[in-house]
This record gives sequence, structure tokens and C-alpha cells, in this order.
Amino acid sequence: MTVKIAHISDVHWESRDDNVSDLLLQAVPLQRPDFLVFTGDLVNNPWNIAKAKPWLLHLCDKCNLNPHERLLLVRGNHDVLAFGNFGFRPITGHVFRLHFDHWMRSKVFVFPEHQLVFLCIESNPLLFSFARGKVGSWELGKVRREWRSKLESNPDLKNFTKVVLLHHHPLPMAFEGGDFFLLLKDAQRLIQFLAEQNFHLVLHGHKHRAPYSLLNLGTCGGSDRVIEVLGAGSTIKGGADHDPRGHNFNLLTIENSGLRFIRQFFAAPGEGFAELPGLGFPHHTFEHAYRRAFVSGHKYQSIRWVMDIDIEGDRFNQLSYSGLSTVDPSVQLLYIDPPPYKLDTGHLSPVRLNLDKTSPDVVLKPFVTQERRCQKIRLRFPKSPTPREPLDFTLESYDLNASSMNRSEFERKFPHRPISREWDQKLIRVPVENFSWTIRFPDQLVFDSTRLPKFEVVDEATDIAHEWLTRVLQPCFHYSAALHTATLSIYKPPVGYLYRIYWYIPEQKALAAISDPTQIVTVQRFSEALLKHAASRQPNAALPQNLQAVNQRLLAFRDKVQHYIETQYNAAGLVDPAKLDVSFMVYDPGAGDAPPLLRIVGTTVPNDERFWTFTVEVGDGNAGRAYKTNAVRCYDPRDDDPKEQTYIFIPNQRQHECLYSLPLKNPHAMDLLFGVLNFGTFSAQQGLLLRHLNNDESMVWLLQLAHHELLPQLQEIAKLVK
Repeated sequence: MTVKIAHISDVHWESRDDNVSDLLLQAVPLQRPDFLVFTGDLVNNPWNIAKAKPWLLHLCDKCNLNPHERLLLVRGNHDVLAFGNFGFRPITGHVFRLHFDHWMRSKVFVFPEHQLVFLCIESNPLLFSFARGKVGSWELGKVRREWRSKLESNPDLKNFTKVVLLHHHPLPMAFEGGDFFLLLKDAQRLIQFLAEQNFHLVLHGHKHRAPYSLLNLGTCGGSDRVIEVLGAGSTIKGGADHDPRGHNFNLLTIENSGLRFIRQFFAAPGEGFAELPGLGFPHHTFEHAYRRAFVSGHKYQSIRWVMDIDIEGDRFNQLSYSGLSTVDPSVQLLYIDPPPYKLDTGHLSPVRLNLDKTSPDVVLKPFVTQERRCQKIRLRFPKSPTPREPLDFTLESYDLNASSMNRSEFERKFPHRPISREWDQKLIRVPVENFSWTIRFPDQLVFDSTRLPKFEVVDEATDIAHEWLTRVLQPCFHYSAALHTATLSIYKPPVGYLYRIYWYIPEQKALAAISDPTQIVTVQRFSEALLKHAASRQPNAALPQNLQAVNQRLLAFRDKVQHYIETQYNAAGLVDPAKLDVSFMVYDPGAGDAPPLLRIVGTTVPNDERFWTFTVEVGDGNAGRAYKTNAVRCYDPRDDDPKEQTYIFIPNQRQHECLYSLPLKNPHAMDLLFGVLNFGTFSAQQGLLLRHLNNDESMVWLLQLAHHELLPQLQEIAKLVK
């Protein structure tokens, strides 16, 4: 669960600027904080606390926070001393305690559901000492005792995020003048205690400045202690006594991944509150998240992903995992299950190992799945990898028909996406020292100069872009127009996020002028007529007359193919027509939210329901690929080329041993297709005979037969020939 902590300080109610106050009451709730932290100086003088308290509670109410549970605070020097300089804390500070008694009863506040601890430390001396601060041995002793008591009752607190609230700044502020009357006199003793107890963050106010510092304390044990120190400027105090960047509030975000980062918001005079980017220490944030991620049990030295997109919209992926080792040498790691490979469109070729880039005896085991857009694998290792003996492996696969080459294809693939944006992404789920990714785009995919490929980090649970990570990591991304290549390289990427590169699909290039524009309508009416005939068919009933006529023409085509093979290749009597199947598919644009498909409107296996209900999307399978590329496709299961393994199984049917898909073109407009003619066989013996056709001479004969004889017959059946 992500936790957000809003941090304000130094309100100085009597000197407030009401305009800034209104802006703050709007800005803080927009960040939806889970806690509100106040680090002192609610008022200029203690006797005005009763008037100022409602403002603080109103802010809690605007943020939808229960102040008795989600408001944490400490007193400032103005809350306990007259004019912030004079008084005796037990007396002059009693007014604040009277109004905020509930918040003053404890030094340690624990929130187990958020794995979060707040430590509230009083930094105002007992006697007046102007505005200087001092924790003192008495106060520090009480803090130690209460913290140790909490820790003894719940040892898990040492793994929680621990935040210290303090009014006076424990570190000097460079270039902000002298601090003699403002400093925390015993800061060193306090910092030593916080480092010993491994507290992570100190939030303070007092100076009316908002510095963000990183204190790295070296130790003799080999493990440094790092403390983040964050100040809040005056929140709504009028006049010029505020941070030069404007009035301020801070937002601390803590995520389950271990990512912890600071955002600072400022309101310059006459302006609203806005985040000031470019602040903070992302390298510390990433290092902290990286160490937290070690609970996964193993890590990688590097992950390198190279993706090549070709003219057909296929993506070749080569994922190289280097330096796999266990975090704890005593833990045995003999296999891993990578996240499933998934696609939104298209289909996957089998994932395989590149043995030249894989350690010896690493074995890939695929899991059987009925989903053609999802593949699951397991990698088995000969022995558990260690930091001294790590393992490497490289996975290769094709995402077939995954990318769109133009806007019209994109809209066909993704009818629900309002923006023509495509992407791919990588989920980082274990610690990685270096993650790099290269995408090479085909020359045919030409991007608009104002809409070049971009990068973002996405929250896996919500699928919403992570604003802070995306902004901080932008320098890690680059697109080269000269090389038509996008590259991403991140050192220690936080675990649990999707790293996404996306691009916008360009408009389709205009087709060559069609001499007779009515041919577009002719093709559409042809498809509509045959689809209407197919829709009138009833399972287990005699075919309508028009479909019977289509099947007779397909049977005649099959017989002529049989005769051609037998006479041309000396195979008399060897071709069994009963083991050859022929089908014809047309484009069905679909209705409503249904995606467009290629649908069978005729088959030589008329009584097999599996054929009639079989469909493919354009670009998928042998037929869909032939339709998309406007070229003949031949499927041969013996072909080792993954790009040729585009076959899609007919439900509950074995695969074809040979299958041809021929696009039937409109002779008046060669870019317009009437449909796709398929013929093949499920018989291994017949497959050997059909493979004889896979040559230029036979293909020319087949195309002439399909276009000059079969297509006119189908047009006549569809009653479109004038």
C-alpha cells in the first residue's frame, strides 16, 4: 500500500496570508495524503493557539483525515515561548499541551498496517534561550526508553520506515546567514542516536526554508547509515519571510516496492502551489529500493532486451539475462518461472534459448497452454547460481503480427483505444544492476516529428503512469531519428514497475488511385452477400443452396489441384482428394465492439462445425497473414523459421501438414482483396505431395486457376456480376 505524508511547518497564524492559505487548502488535498505532519510554530505567541487550531483541523478535514489518528505534530519555539524567545516551557508551553493533549501523550507512534513509525522529539529548551533549540539529555532519555520499549514488544519495527519529527533544523543551512540564535545546539548527539537506531528521515521546520539534505555516516561495520533531512518552509506566513522559492509544503511517498521519494511544492508570490522538479536524491532512492528488493531471493547483474520490428509488424525479441545469482548463498535456486509472455494482439512463436549466449546445461521447459497469446516457461539450472558462479541465459522469440504499420491496421487491431498509441513493456520483478532496452523500428514506420517514441514507468497494479519515476528517468531514454531506434538504460531500476516505451502509429499512406472506385463497393457487397449466406446456415442441417454452390466450386478447384499434382509430378493415384480440404474466407468487419475477422463462407468439409466456427484476425495465422501482406503463404511444420510458424490450430483438430493461403485480388484494384482461398491436408503422406506446389511455376498456375476460374464463379454466386 502506498503511503503519502504531507509535511507543513511554520504557519504563524497571526501573520498569515489568507490568499496563500486558500491556495494551500486546495493544493494539499489534491495529493491525497494519508498523514499530515506539522513541525511547529502554529502561532506567533502561545495565547493564540485556540484561534489557530481550527485552521489545522480544517486542513485535516479537507484532506479527509481523522486528526486524532492521522495528524502528527511537534511544538515550535513560538508555540511554547512568548514571541518565540522568552518563557519557561512548562508554563508558557502549557497552552499548546492543553489544546493538543492527545498528540502530546507519546513520543513514538506506530502504524503497523503501513509499516511506519513516527518519532516526535521536543527540541525546545526548558528555559528561554531565544529561538535556539536543544533536545537535552532528559528528553533524549525519554525518547530512548519509549523507543526501546516499543522495539522489545515488536521487533519488526526495525524494518519499518522510521520518520523523526523535530522543529529545529539539525544541520546547518548553507548560504542562509548565521544560525547562532536558531541552531539546535546538541544536534550531534541527536544524530548519533538516530544513526544507531537506523532512523531514515528527519522532518523539521523553524528556519522558514525547505532544504533537502542527505547525511551519509560511515561506520566501522561496513554498512553506512544514511539519514534524509527535509525542512519545510513557512506554509502561509505573510511577508517576505519565506523560502526564496515561495511558500512551501512537502510530500513524502513510501511505496511497497521500497521506493521512497520526496516532492516539494512551492507557491511563488501571486501564484499557486506547484511542484518544483529536479530536487532530491534519486540515486539514494533507487539504492534504497534496490536493497529492499533483495527479499526476492535472487538478482541479475544485467538484463538486456533487443527488439527488432520488421515490415510485417513482427517483433523479434532477444532477452539476455546475465549474472543470475542468489542473494543468500545458503538458498538453493534450481529453477525460475519468468513472468508469462503475453500479447494484446497477434500471436507468439515458441520461446527458445540462444545456446551461444546461455550457460551450459541450462534447460528451458515450456508449459502447455491453450492461449496463443500467452506462453509460460520454466528455466532449470544444473546448480544453484551464486555471486561467485553466476549463470547467464538468453531467450528469443517472435511476437507475430504484434505491431501496426499504419492507422487503419491499428484501428482494426484495437477498436477500443481512442489514441493510436502502441507500446511494449518490461516488468522488473527482481533486483537488477543494469537494465537496457533497444527497439529498432522499420523504415516503413515513419513517425511525425512532434510524436516521436516516448518512455514512461507504469504502476503494475493500476496501469497508470508513475509520474515521479517517469520524470526522473527521462534522461535514461533516447530516440535517434537517424538510426530510427529507441534506447533505454537504467541503473538499478526499482522493482515492481512496468518500464514502457510507446509510439504513435502514423496515418496510412494513400493507396494508388483506383481506376474504378466502385470496385471498393463491389468487394464489400461480395463479402456481405457471402457472409449473409453463411449466417443462414444451421448446424447439423442441409446447407442453403448458395452455400452448396460455393462448396461445389471449391470441390471442383480441389479436383483440378489433384489432377495437376498427379500429372505434373508423376503421382498418379497417390493424391487422395478426401484428405484435402479447401476453404474460402472473407473479411467480416464485425459490429459494435467485435473486432474484424476473416470468416469461412465455404468449405469442402461442410459437416464439420469446427471449420465453420473457425476465424482469424487479419495478420494472424496463415490466412490472416496472406490477407495482410497480399501475398501467398505456405505453412510447413518442418520449417524451423519462427516467422513461418504462424499457424493457428482449428479447435480440437490436429495441425495441417501443409497449408496454402492465396489472396484473391480484385483485377481492377490489386490492393483490394475478395478473400483468401485455403487448401491443405492433415495427412502426413498427402502433405509430402502438396509440398510439390511450393515453387514459382506451380504458384502461377494455382493463382491463375483461382483468379480466372474460381473467383468469377464465386462472384456469380454472390450475384454481383453485372
